[in-house]
Amino acid sequence: MESEATVLIVTENRERGRRCASYLCTAYAVRTAGSVAGAREALDDDPKVDVALVDDELPDGPAEGVLRAMQDRDVLARAGVFTEGVPETDVAERGFDEYLVTPPADDELHSAVRRLVDLLSYDVKLRESAELVSERASMEATEGGAEAEPADDRYDRVTARLESLERDIRSIGGRFGATGYRAAFRDVGEER
Repeated sequence: MESEATVLIVTENRERGRRCASYLCTAYAVRTAGSVAGAREALDDDPKVDVALVDDELPDGPAEGVLRAMQDRDVLARAGVFTEGVPETDVAERGFDEYLVTPPADDELHSAVRRLVDLLSYDVKLRESAELVSERASMEATEGGAEAEPADDRYDRVTARLESLERDIRSIGGRFGATGYRAAFRDVGEER
């Protein structure tokens, strides 16, 4: 997903925005905005965003305004917040998956975005897996599962896709630390 991922950087600090964009643009599609309103406009123009990196405070409101804008537009993305120091409160309680103390070093920036892309990929694959488990259970209940008509290979396709997803989920999960798992499962049971 990395090369296909789109990063939205929302910062009033133009130099930070330019530096982050120039560093990340070799691996990701990057868009920038300078305010909550600018982020809304960017999302209205193109809601394809996988990762958002947002200043803690923006000229027209707190970083959570960008999260609300993404939620209002049903954008499934992961988000990090730029902070001036180590946050006093847990950024996860505010809806963020990661924080970056400004100015982040290039390797810290890339690592943070990579973790956020992994979280999103994990989330997407977990959701697809849940849908397929439900579909397979329905087939087993109504069609006899693997013993269904040989001409209908849908059950085999669903099972093969589930096995592939399970491998991917284990692989991505193997890169998570405790914080990554906490972020991955923070929203379980909530619609995103």
